[in-house]
Amino acid sequence: MSRGAKLTITGLYEFNPDVFKDFKVPDGMDRQMVIESIVMECSAFSLVYPSFTFMQMAIKNWTATEFDIWSKLYESEKLDYNPLWNVDATIIEDIDGTGIGSTKGYNETRWLDNAKTVNNDKRTTRRTGNIGVTSSQQLLKEQREVADFSTVYYIINSFKKRFCVMIY
Repeated sequence: MSRGAKLTITGLYEFNPDVFKDFKVPDGMDRQMVIESIVMECSAFSLVYPSFTFMQMAIKNWTATEFDIWSKLYESEKLDYNPLWNVDATIIEDIDGTGIGSTKGYNETRWLDNAKTVNNDKRTTRRTGNIGVTSSQQLLKEQREVADFSTVYYIINSFKKRFCVMIY
């Protein structure tokens, strides 16, 4: 008994790689690697839209609607920070003040103003580290969860949900 033929993204891609012609990824991400990962991860699933022309247009529209999300996720994935710090702040303080110097000469009974000083300084302080609200172990556990995130897999899963019939 035949279950019938199914058209997969692998079949469309092998037929014509231009199915991904308008697919783009955030700057710094390897576009071809993402395409090949989509093809590999989704090869077992039939497509919701088994037409080359329609699928090419659908991938273009999907990319356009999701691209900003992917870019923000990828940017956050590449942030440089210390995972054991929960504070990293720069504080700039304006120190304004005016002072008047006074002197009293020998055999004088009153003080005389002799100098006026104006202070317009800025003091910059950087505060870093763990302020103690969260333990280093908790911060490290959260960092491991962050490290487990992949924008590439986010894109692949979005493709699966949008274009694949998820029945085995």
